[in-house]
Amino acid sequence: MQSAWDIYFNHPEKFDLGFLPTEQSHPKSIGLAEVARQNLEQAFSMFRDIDHDALDYLLEIESNIDYLRGVVQKAFVENKKVFLCGCGATGRLSLFLESWSKEHLPEGESILSFMAGGDYALVRSVEGMEDHPGLGARHLLEMGYQAGDYLISFTEGGETPYVIGATEKAAELSPGKVIFLFCNPADLLEENIDRSASVLQNKEIHSLSLGKSPMALSGSTRLQATTVLTLVGAYLLQRELKQKLADWIGELKSSLTEANYKKMVPLTREESEIYQRNEFVNYISGSFSLTVLTDTTERSPTFSLTSFENSRFEGDEFSWCYLFVPGTHSAKLAWETILRRPVRALDWPELEYRRGEAYLGFDMSEEGMISRKENLPSKSYDLRIELSAQGIELTSPKTKISFQGLSSNLLNNLFLKVLLNAHSTLLMTLMGRAKSNVMTYVRPSNAKLIDRSIRYINYLLLQESISLEKGDIAKILKAVLKKEASEQALVIRTFDIILQNRDHLPEFLQQVD
Repeated sequence: MQSAWDIYFNHPEKFDLGFLPTEQSHPKSIGLAEVARQNLEQAFSMFRDIDHDALDYLLEIESNIDYLRGVVQKAFVENKKVFLCGCGATGRLSLFLESWSKEHLPEGESILSFMAGGDYALVRSVEGMEDHPGLGARHLLEMGYQAGDYLISFTEGGETPYVIGATEKAAELSPGKVIFLFCNPADLLEENIDRSASVLQNKEIHSLSLGKSPMALSGSTRLQATTVLTLVGAYLLQRELKQKLADWIGELKSSLTEANYKKMVPLTREESEIYQRNEFVNYISGSFSLTVLTDTTERSPTFSLTSFENSRFEGDEFSWCYLFVPGTHSAKLAWETILRRPVRALDWPELEYRRGEAYLGFDMSEEGMISRKENLPSKSYDLRIELSAQGIELTSPKTKISFQGLSSNLLNNLFLKVLLNAHSTLLMTLMGRAKSNVMTYVRPSNAKLIDRSIRYINYLLLQESISLEKGDIAKILKAVLKKEASEQALVIRTFDIILQNRDHLPEFLQQVD
């Protein structure tokens, strides 16, 4: 499999995505990191405003969403399968929707999800896979997709090659039964990105943009983009509706009040203090295991944190936090409890050591928690997140937070997702892992993230009146990546190195080459 760097250097223009809103800086969150360190309550309020705006946009396109729901409902009438596809954050939301549907929808057994890297990637992203459209098409077919089946594709930006590959293959087999959801203006994608235009101009694919604004943290599409994609995806899968989409949005917004965001402040401070002492957190959840798992694992690529350790990989460092599922006594059972189905492990040679049963090294069972606590180099603390008669409860050694439950399991999960996203992002700003509203610790693990890192470095250089070609920045970033530990702020480190050599950049670039 071609590396992400080879793909980027061969065609950098294909990943020049800075013009897309999802890659830009949100005007309402400028200075977010600095505000969080001075006034954490105000930073949570900034998040609240941006989350509300993202939900409000769905009301403007409600009729378009209802039309797509009509398309999906035909699948159930025809007794066809509905497949859900994504990469990274959208892959995790696809797996969430399948898991949720198994318990809450009569048609749950006919809904199947897959993501780049297979179920293994739910916990640890498989670097570079999303850059390959052919792998998306291959995965779709191996999942058993047949002519007449339906596909809902999720891609935050609207340009992910893996998802596009699966989408176009599905449209070949099932014309008119494929839905492509994304969060950027369609005209921008169509005019500037050939692979996106190929999908958007295909009359056999139903395409719809669910957003047009930046994220609270620049480029962090696990935030608002994934929230609206999850909400709409669940809505499309509902065969019998007791409420309209506007009712869901209204209830979610009324629960996401400023007061409820601010309730998270003590927990955010407590968790940051634990990490600053080089100690660890054990997240424990049965009611919300997949929502909590998603938030905790997505911190790794966003902020260059150590991923959940895998006991099968010698030398794996301990992650700052881990998820455990109460009532499970083996890694396999924990996985199946989270997913509400058997694990679908890919056995592709491209996955190398991550293929087959490698996922079992992520032991999220009670036995795994006991073992982890015995082996950690310092103290760890339990953070329980459950649904009780009192509502949604988060309990740590110093903090107990209760929220009134919402009217459905889906809305409870979305409510918790939004608050945990704000919590974990601001937690990382307290740890110094962001500057203003820019991801300075972004890990360049695929071509899109390489481009994003380069743009952030260039943004900082321009503030110092230093002008460099993107290709030159890319070469320096790659050289820095080879030398620096994975948890380093690669954007800041690369910026600093260029700054140190500003007076003799031509000679420095020759050394890098």
